[in-house]
Amino acid sequence: MIKNIVVIAVILCSSLVGQNTIASTQTTSANACKKWTITAVDGYANVRSTPQVRINNANVIGVLVTGTGVRFNKKSRDWVGVDSPVTGWMSRSQITQMSCDASIKLLLKTGLPTITKLGIQASRNNIESAIILIKIAPGVDGVTAETYGIVITDWAKRNPQFLISMLKKQPSSVYQPFLDSLKIWLSEPQAKKDFEAVLNQLSSSHPMVKYWFAGK
Repeated sequence: MIKNIVVIAVILCSSLVGQNTIASTQTTSANACKKWTITAVDGYANVRSTPQVRINNANVIGVLVTGTGVRFNKKSRDWVGVDSPVTGWMSRSQITQMSCDASIKLLLKTGLPTITKLGIQASRNNIESAIILIKIAPGVDGVTAETYGIVITDWAKRNPQFLISMLKKQPSSVYQPFLDSLKIWLSEPQAKKDFEAVLNQLSSSHPMVKYWFAGK
């Protein structure tokens, strides 16, 4: 009887040691996960085609919200060349290396609310917010995708005329990923019909119209 109790105690101790080891390993792995993250205090940072600030932000090709993880592969003075989630140049002052957990928390606290705020302003004909919101499209992925999809869908329902007028001014590298997101999230038949009615006011040969209706 005593022998059996000793054996059971040894097994339990071994099990507890194993569980503690696994927990310790998981904690170490979590702490070891780090990535470069957008930490812009105003909620977003511009991605540019060249490592310089041009008049009227003419070289801004994308926008990444705070909390977004980035990967860069080159430097030029105060600039870094990023290749994920979009390719271009960013100010070195806008990114910081941090743990993956901290990065996600920053995205939830600042990045996603920024998208929502821009959507509200865009639906009220705010040109600056509309352009920023549209240029977020090329870098949307993961956690950002759902919030972004919901926000631009609401914009399309509330003010499709203004949305399309802003979208027309963007290159295909920007309006195509925007429309891709909208296709996924604009699922209500009537809302989609209303949006397409406004879109059809453009020429049928317009590249944006062709892209939206491609495959139908």
